[in-house]
Amino acid sequence: MLVYKYVPNERFFENFMFRFTPAEDLNDMRELVPDIRLRDPLGYDKHIVNRNIQHTYLKLQIAHPHLTSEEVWQMCRQLTDEHMQRFDADAKREEIFDMFMTVTNANVGVLSLTDDPQNEVMWGNYADSNRGFAIGLDSESDFFQLKPDDPRNCGELMNVLYRKVCTTRLCHVTFYIERSLGPSEFCC
Repeated sequence: MLVYKYVPNERFFENFMFRFTPAEDLNDMRELVPDIRLRDPLGYDKHIVNRNIQHTYLKLQIAHPHLTSEEVWQMCRQLTDEHMQRFDADAKREEIFDMFMTVTNANVGVLSLTDDPQNEVMWGNYADSNRGFAIGLDSESDFFQLKPDDPRNCGELMNVLYRKVCTTRLCHVTFYIERSLGPSEFCC
């Protein structure tokens, strides 16, 4: 099956390279953005506390050698209670989102492709208002095949599912191929 890359000008023919777009540069703000939900925000916070309580206990015991073991545990319980009262699920979701986007923007490049060489919206948006090119690529070529050392889903040609709010793209199939690349490896 052929898939197509719309390009705005003949620059592709100078070096035969496509640009893998960093996630933060995609023109549709809904692309590659995770929907982060904490199913049990309080349980999540308790898990974090439980994971760190022994380390905290040891730090407090070293910092306060004159206290008994029970007094150190009492300090831990007090710190835990204070932490639990300050826990903000929305702020934690935002923190997780920011971490995800930082890692994604630094390590993932996206090559946007479609199976429709005649889509008017694609020609208008990505091929310089119908003055560019739609370059056909064989989806069965080695380039699109998953390599043994690739992370899961990395380098794999896959359909993109859009929500109904994105009406301009419901009439055709769009594919993305993602590859892990260092920032200096994004070409042209």
